[in-house]
Amino acid sequence: MNFENRRNKIFKGIYLDGAFLFHSLLNSEVRINYKKLVNYFLKENDFLAVCNYYTALPNEYDMDDKHRNFIKILKKEVRLRVRSVPLLKMHDIDGVAGSGTRYSKGEDILLACDLVKGAYTNQWDACIIVTGDADQLPAVSAAMDAGKHVTIASFRNSLSHVLELEANAVVYLDDILSEVRL
Repeated sequence: MNFENRRNKIFKGIYLDGAFLFHSLLNSEVRINYKKLVNYFLKENDFLAVCNYYTALPNEYDMDDKHRNFIKILKKEVRLRVRSVPLLKMHDIDGVAGSGTRYSKGEDILLACDLVKGAYTNQWDACIIVTGDADQLPAVSAAMDAGKHVTIASFRNSLSHVLELEANAVVYLDDILSEVRL
């Protein structure tokens, strides 16, 4: 990256935990406009260096049209880079099929790896991670150890206390919903 072009600009990375947002909004009437959400975190002198949405996706044959269209909107209209892992079906420990089928995912690990890589390769100066998941704590700490400013954006009732304490700043999505609603 040419650092000459960084003069008077703050390079930002935005990392959106799709599963976190989905589960946080599942029983809510609220729908997020992802373009407004991304733009909320950008100021006049900011340059958006990284803007990723993390999700686990079923294979193409198992994906319904609604999900497929949502991913297309994120890519085309919002211009998010969709980073995905395969959605893998697993059975409960009791081994009884359908007794509580769960899905094994790995998008949190992918987000953490991208975050640390972005910090240590100077892709951005400051980042915003939309999550509340304490699993991101080691990656947040590593990014901060690299001298980067880390903001966590989360709903109050979904935010891990240790993540809240570790980050440089916290933005409560509850407080900005009127600005980022669909």
